[in-house]
Amino acid sequence: MKKIFIMHFALILITATSIITAQSEYPDLFSDRLGVTQGPILIPQNLFQIESGVSYQDQKFKVKNSNYEIENLKLGSTLFRYGINEKIELRFGGEFFSGRTTINDVTSDVQGFQSIFVGSKIQLWKNNNLVSNAGIILEFGLPFGSENLRPDRIEPGIILTLNKYFLDTLALGINLGATNNSNLGKNIYSFSTLLNYELTKYMGVFAEYYSNVISNELAQHNFDCGFTYRVRKNIQIDCSAGSIIARGNSNWSGKFGLSLRLPY
Repeated sequence: MKKIFIMHFALILITATSIITAQSEYPDLFSDRLGVTQGPILIPQNLFQIESGVSYQDQKFKVKNSNYEIENLKLGSTLFRYGINEKIELRFGGEFFSGRTTINDVTSDVQGFQSIFVGSKIQLWKNNNLVSNAGIILEFGLPFGSENLRPDRIEPGIILTLNKYFLDTLALGINLGATNNSNLGKNIYSFSTLLNYELTKYMGVFAEYYSNVISNELAQHNFDCGFTYRVRKNIQIDCSAGSIIARGNSNWSGKFGLSLRLPY
């Protein structure tokens, strides 16, 4: 599974460095691939953006007398975005998932397409003094994909997304969200905050905290950090690593991706 992750990582890198684009005036590229936190900035009208990547997660923990090891690989996790006008963009996407769970040396595998959704991002305001930009993301998980991975029915979700610029190069993003999980029959609530700093015109770094809590259960706390690099005006690559914040657990994850805006 790790070899597949490395191969996919290399493929995205080769694609990013081989595309040649025009150097005419071009709107700034803002990607929702920076960690979990999604920004309030919309895709400009009549432009199309593809954000795709690969991620790998490895978990080892113990519950009572059972030892667990979980490996999750997500290939081609892709978000398509299209700007309708200055106030709304359309969004849809999905991914291929491969998971392996080992409990006391007994292994089970599951793989297939999952997380297929449609939705939109609506801008509430922009360039405000107190909160620079604000938006709402509405998404609907669809009952499509592999039998063991798809939801039982349509799953609605909503995210309030905010950001605040302290400097031209320093910004803080915040997400508050809720989604319904039809397989569990419960709601999942989420919170995330991301601090992003532009080192140069082309390169930035970020650090993020995010948490998910299922109704009537304890929250899971996570941390990640990474960097972005703008290869061209319409191409950006990102790389990050993170972990669950929990004592006694071995957990790490890594992500690599590419954002491409069209036409160029």
